[in-house]
Amino acid sequence: MSHPIDYLVIGHVTEDQTPEGVMIGGTVTYSGLTAHAFGKNVGVVTAAAPDFDLELLNQLEVHVQESEATSAFKNIYDSQGRRQKIISRAANLTGKALPTEWSKVKLLHWAPVANEIEAAFTDQISSQWLCLTPQGWLRYWDDQGNIALQRWDALREYLSPNAIVVLSLEDIGGTLEPAAIIASECLILAITLGAEGAVIYAGNEHRHLIAPNVTEVDPTGCGDIFAATFFICLEQGEGPWTAASIANHIAAIAATRKGLDSIPRPKEITNALKLRT
Repeated sequence: MSHPIDYLVIGHVTEDQTPEGVMIGGTVTYSGLTAHAFGKNVGVVTAAAPDFDLELLNQLEVHVQESEATSAFKNIYDSQGRRQKIISRAANLTGKALPTEWSKVKLLHWAPVANEIEAAFTDQISSQWLCLTPQGWLRYWDDQGNIALQRWDALREYLSPNAIVVLSLEDIGGTLEPAAIIASECLILAITLGAEGAVIYAGNEHRHLIAPNVTEVDPTGCGDIFAATFFICLEQGEGPWTAASIANHIAAIAATRKGLDSIPRPKEITNALKLRT
């Protein structure tokens, strides 16, 4: 029997191929572990091959849908930014691994990375807080695994007036032009800008929240850490500008460390929460 949870994150865990070797990744990993660091009881629904090592997620309650493969990615950073390749892909998520008692949760985070969540699955869960990091619904790839992005319109069937959405500027083609339209179809929209912070759209207003200046070591997972922090701060009663300031602070610290070492420490969270305005 599953334990009670208050933060449910759904998407593929990934095998990230890096110059330092293979690492576990995916939004469910970075956001899930960040939510746990905030004191949340985190549940994960994912798909991976039977031999994929999930030991680093042992603090979370993970339910794995059967799959012959694990989703594997290679990130390539150069002067033009980040390029991604998909090496393999796990099975679509259909809800088979969803415990019945998780069909109603407090905070639900849909976190696709490879267009893996079937639309029908999104109707199986109700939540008080509907949160999306929908980049995976925008991705497609060629026969060599080179990833490209669809127009943001592909998200329309997943957006709703009560959804809180986090996307990167990269996800929407490198320009803020579509952001106002996306924001009109959801409750709150955050567009992350990496080292430049984030632009937040809430109500009829938008603001650019600057991130702290740090020496970046590895940006991998920082957007997912930002997202989980932002969602949790909103759920705990913070306004969107304050939630984004806290999330910027936590994500900036994350960028100074590599891999899962970027997950925030309790003292870092405590210090970031002092930034409330």
